[in-house]
Amino acid sequence: MLSRRVALSLAVASVLGGGAMAQAAGVPTHKDMELSLQPMLMDVVQAAPDRPVMAGLKKLGGIGQFLQENGFDIRGHVEGSFTYNTDDPESDVNSLRVFDVDHNEIILNQASIKVTRTGATDKFDVGGTMEWIYGGDARFIHANGLFDYHNNDASPPDNQWDLTQMFLTLNIPAFDKPLSLMLGKFVTPFGYETIDPETNLLYSHSFSFNFGIPFTHTGAMLTAPFGDLTAGLAVVRGWDQASEDNNGSVSYMGTLVFQKNSFKAAANVIAGPEATDDNSHWRVLGNVVVELKLDKVTIAADAIYGFESNAAPDGDEANWYGIVGYVGYKISDYVSVNGRAEWFRDNDGVRVGLGKTNYYEGTLGLTITPFAKHELLQNLVIRPEFRYDWSTRDVFDGGQEGSQMTAAIDVIVKL
Repeated sequence: MLSRRVALSLAVASVLGGGAMAQAAGVPTHKDMELSLQPMLMDVVQAAPDRPVMAGLKKLGGIGQFLQENGFDIRGHVEGSFTYNTDDPESDVNSLRVFDVDHNEIILNQASIKVTRTGATDKFDVGGTMEWIYGGDARFIHANGLFDYHNNDASPPDNQWDLTQMFLTLNIPAFDKPLSLMLGKFVTPFGYETIDPETNLLYSHSFSFNFGIPFTHTGAMLTAPFGDLTAGLAVVRGWDQASEDNNGSVSYMGTLVFQKNSFKAAANVIAGPEATDDNSHWRVLGNVVVELKLDKVTIAADAIYGFESNAAPDGDEANWYGIVGYVGYKISDYVSVNGRAEWFRDNDGVRVGLGKTNYYEGTLGLTITPFAKHELLQNLVIRPEFRYDWSTRDVFDGGQEGSQMTAAIDVIVKL
């Protein structure tokens, strides 16, 4: 659970001397299927075209035929990137970033492989997902007790392993659509952005993603469809907990997803004790996401509000909130232009650890598929972007600046 907060704390401490971190409390989803909302609930392959790995296995005959006949899909991606900060920070750290934290360095973000079985929906059947990631992103997403053994290293390796998801899905026939019981570790339903770069409009991530929400959960979740609405209830170990838990309590999660034609909306809430060795004081987070996809335009918004009792520096309730807007325009099969604008407020300094502060950012980028018509090379995606961050306090470049500007590019090869 501590991995993201630890990594970010070390980055902030390296540029601010670590004093401000004493205030921090607590710890902080394959667009092939056009499932940008609620990937946890809908993380299944639905008539998606074969990707290179699966197509290659099918050409081998036996094993590919077995996988296909039994409902398995194997896919993945490799993502690398480069980010340049115009402040040229001495620490080579892009302040308050996750995944694009390294300045002026080519990095391997993710080498990912995902194995999925959907399971039959007209009878009782078992499906599930297992997803592994290797690369620089893994160091920020470890759940408590699972591949987080480098957290306390003085110089942890940049590239690490992470078992991002591993869960079974029990499909239980009911009504015209099945109930689904998910057991294991899965990505969070919160937010419009996800760990998987293929699902996101832009390379970099919002402050709300970085500091406001959990990454993964471990537990059980039951989902039930009601026409255009899907409802889910879960009991989980908490924010970013896995084989270990930082306290003796569970958290409770609920989600509602509505999808009608080109409109999608989701509401999520999680509540329970999250502080280390504290079973009494609860953290509550609410989230609403909406998305409208037109012919060439995608418009989305993501809002969060969270509070935690006894978490503020003075012992009172702490809260944080933010709103993010997204817009994408498809110019052609080869190029789309995407933008994001955000306001995030850490009202008591407990999420970022730098006191009561407003954070803002604006990002503009392209998604380029240079060989969109080629059977194999269509899996190459290039995403350049420009981003400007600013804050009501000097929190960037070693606490010397109230803003920072970065130019970045990432390259994704879908497998």
